[in-house]
Amino acid sequence: MLSGNTLIKLLDGTIKSIEEMFNNKKEDYFVYSIDENNNVFPDKVSSINKSYIYDTFIITLDTGNYIETDPLHLFYTKDNRYVSANLLKKADSIFPMNFQINQEDYNYDREMFYDINNNEWKFTHHMVMNYMEPKIDIGGFDVHHIDENHKNNNPTNLIWLDSNKHKAYHDREKTIRYNADRDKNILNDQKREYVLRSAACLIRKYLILDQDLLESNRINGFLRFPINMNLVNKYFESFDEFLNLSYEYENKLSNSDYKMLTRSIEDRKTSKRNAIAKIGRLLLDEGKQITEENYEEKKRFLHSNAQPFSKIEKYFKDFNKFLEYVKNYNHKVVSTQLMKNTEKKAMYYIKLCKANNLCVALNQSNFIIVHN
Repeated sequence: MLSGNTLIKLLDGTIKSIEEMFNNKKEDYFVYSIDENNNVFPDKVSSINKSYIYDTFIITLDTGNYIETDPLHLFYTKDNRYVSANLLKKADSIFPMNFQINQEDYNYDREMFYDINNNEWKFTHHMVMNYMEPKIDIGGFDVHHIDENHKNNNPTNLIWLDSNKHKAYHDREKTIRYNADRDKNILNDQKREYVLRSAACLIRKYLILDQDLLESNRINGFLRFPINMNLVNKYFESFDEFLNLSYEYENKLSNSDYKMLTRSIEDRKTSKRNAIAKIGRLLLDEGKQITEENYEEKKRFLHSNAQPFSKIEKYFKDFNKFLEYVKNYNHKVVSTQLMKNTEKKAMYYIKLCKANNLCVALNQSNFIIVHN
């Protein structure tokens, strides 16, 4: 059983807590799972049950995130074992799932996942359709997202469509969709506030806000929610409007908001180390050596803001320490702790139609496989 605040990565492109899913039972939820051979496939939630227990276990990982579970809940490790929470050790690494958004022309902006069996990135929508409705000969057909949301890879949102019809459809709708989305975004108050909150933090730190500052390296890593001129142009009528609203917002920015929206020096160092290590970890998972050429190529492919290869020793003292960090990076158990609660705590059990495990989100960029 897992705590209600545990986040589940869903095939529709969203991440929801188990408690939120439990309270909205009318919705169909599709999740990522793996079979006994570590092949990724889609599965559907058949039920979510709620129970209450006194003793819970806190599993803290090297990402800085934790999961609260019952002591006997099983975690799937990188060496293909199921280990209960109370028996996990510091040396154990939980089985990861890696995702990225494709930036190449072909299937641009579509989600991809890393296939550990074949050491390659695969498109999620292809995986879902080939599992749900496999075709012996798929030549001349494309996978089409019915609702036009390329992040929504629910089986109910995907169909096979004749390639020529698919291309004609997207060419016709592209301009209309672009204009509608832009008008919608300009009026999106929530997005505007997100930009203004970050801009207010920059004003408080630097006492000034201009285009050079927004595009400078000085703010890299400082903001938890980075901004740039592209966002300013997208959500504001003019740069002057953005400036005036930002200075107004700074006047009401509380100290607690400032701390929440910015990173400390140590946070920034840890973030930079992990960004470097993530690239190194992906190279190892793909069976490649961590060379400068491979590192920089992967960095460009991911559009990562990680430090260049030449600065690895700055953050890890020497290359051997970096290699050691990379080998242990990626959801390694840091600590386990038994919690003796004075009152019973609500815990949840997710039942799937076929699988015995599912993908849990530690945050927006780190994911692991646990028993459901």
